[in-house]
Amino acid sequence: MSELWPVIHTYTRQQAIEDGVLVELSNAGEAGIPWPTAITAAARNEAIAWEETNRALQDEVGRAWDVLVCIRFALARQPREQLLEHRIPVTVLRVPNTPRATTARALQLVAYVGPGDAGEAVVTVMLPDED
Repeated sequence: MSELWPVIHTYTRQQAIEDGVLVELSNAGEAGIPWPTAITAAARNEAIAWEETNRALQDEVGRAWDVLVCIRFALARQPREQLLEHRIPVTVLRVPNTPRATTARALQLVAYVGPGDAGEAVVTVMLPDED
């Protein structure tokens, strides 16, 4: 497409990570996800962020691990030909990040396996209304 139209602006995945728009989930490999994985800031706020003053005994490391495991299983359920460049639904049960919340609720996320900055496979986790 750049041959037909001049590129006005590019924004790389690495720039999005540096800007905080995406947050790397560095232990994705430990969870069985073979590709670099990042989550959008909005999805992170819903699924992983945790205020230490909330009653339920949770932390962000454990919540991130839960998200990664749910992603691994969602990816494993997909036929290989439907992994790349498809929005794969992921359901995470998580306690809302609000005072006095103790009951887990379902949160819908989407995992997208697509090309990274150098064309390599990467996973981006987002809320269903994000792209």
